[in-house]
Amino acid sequence: MKLLLINPYDPVDKEFGPPRMGLGLAYIASVVRETNKVEVVIFDKFAKYRKYNFNAAQLEKELCATITNYKPDIVSFSSYTETISDVIKDARTIKKILPNSLIILGGAHATALPIQTLKAYDFVDIAIIEEGENTILL
Repeated sequence: MKLLLINPYDPVDKEFGPPRMGLGLAYIASVVRETNKVEVVIFDKFAKYRKYNFNAAQLEKELCATITNYKPDIVSFSSYTETISDVIKDARTIKKILPNSLIILGGAHATALPIQTLKAYDFVDIAIIEEGENTILL
């Protein structure tokens, strides 16, 4: 089984500090690798956005290539309200490319608005509330 974890980016955030990895995704990757021997890839859009000098087109091209080549069974996003538009755009794209993939949203947005998120976006399969590393054990 293959799991792709995606740390989103905020296209407005070009000035606030160095790239930062979502610690929750790192926890999830560690737990899943140790417990289930699942192949895990983390795609950190926040860091890559800066790597590409804030070129969103280049970033999206790399994400599509990763999805097409890796072909994850499960894709999980860290979601914050300020990044939810990026998360939803990517989730929709992934579901079109890989319709049988399981799309999971975790993070603050999914925790605060789980039912609303699932009702608004029918291509999102699961909204994780609170600590994802306790829930996502495959």
